[in-house]
Amino acid sequence: MSYVTKEMAQSAILNMQSFHEELKYVFSKYDMDLLENSGRRNCILSQSQEKFLAAEIAKSYSEVISDGRPGQPDIVIGSIEKELECKLTTRNKSGQISFQTDYETLRSKGSLDYIYIIASPDFSEFAVLHFENLTIENFRPPANGSRGRSQMIKSSCMEKCNVLVGSIRDNSEIYLTKLHTDTEDSKKKFNRREVNLENRIASCSVRAKIKKVNLIQMLQREKKKNLKSLTNLQDKINYWQSSPKNYSVILEKFC
Repeated sequence: MSYVTKEMAQSAILNMQSFHEELKYVFSKYDMDLLENSGRRNCILSQSQEKFLAAEIAKSYSEVISDGRPGQPDIVIGSIEKELECKLTTRNKSGQISFQTDYETLRSKGSLDYIYIIASPDFSEFAVLHFENLTIENFRPPANGSRGRSQMIKSSCMEKCNVLVGSIRDNSEIYLTKLHTDTEDSKKKFNRREVNLENRIASCSVRAKIKKVNLIQMLQREKKKNLKSLTNLQDKINYWQSSPKNYSVILEKFC
C-alpha cells in the first residue's frame, strides 16, 4: 500500500489550487498571464507542491522534511526512511506528458520514489501518480541538449505505479479488444455473404450458365477480399501484442 494516500494528494492539490488562484491575481495585477506558459507556471508552483504534500504526509509520519535546496531530496520521510521526488507537469501541445528525472541523481541514489502531478493548463483537472523504487533502467539515457534530464520508459514503470488521483488507461488492451471484435465481425459478415452467394449459385437453372459463372467469380473475389482483411487485422493484433504497453493518463476534475 502506498505511504502517500489519495486523501493526502487531494488535500495538497486543493491547497495548490488556492495558491494558484492567488498567483493568477498577482500576475494579472501587473498585466501578466500566469496561464500563458504552463511550463513556467509549473516551475513557479513546484515548491508549493513539495510544501503542501509534505504537510499532508507529516500528519501520518514523523520526521518529514521539505528542504527545497539544490541537491537535496524534495521530501524526506525520516520515520520510514523514504526520499520522495516531486514533479509537476502538463501535457504539451501534442498531448504528450513528460515524466522526467535527473539521470545522474537517480544513478547515484540507485532507486527513488516519485510523485508526478499532472495538471491541466487551467489547473482544474489533475492526475497524481506515485512511483516507488524507480531506477535508471526505467528511464532513457539523456538526449543531447537535455541538460541531464531523462525521460521515463512508461511501459516499464506502470507496475510500480500507485494511481492516487485520476486514472491510467491501457491503450494496448483497448486496441486489441477492438481488433478482435473487428475480426469476429468480419468473419460473420463474410459468412453471411458466402451463404447468400452459395444459395444463389445453387438456385441457378441449367440455362443460366453465365449468371452462375458470374456468381462463382463474385464468391471467389469475396473470399480474397475477406482473407486480405483478416490478414491485415491479424498483422495489427500481432503488432500490439509484441509492442510495449501503451498508456494514457486520464485527469480528474477538481472544483
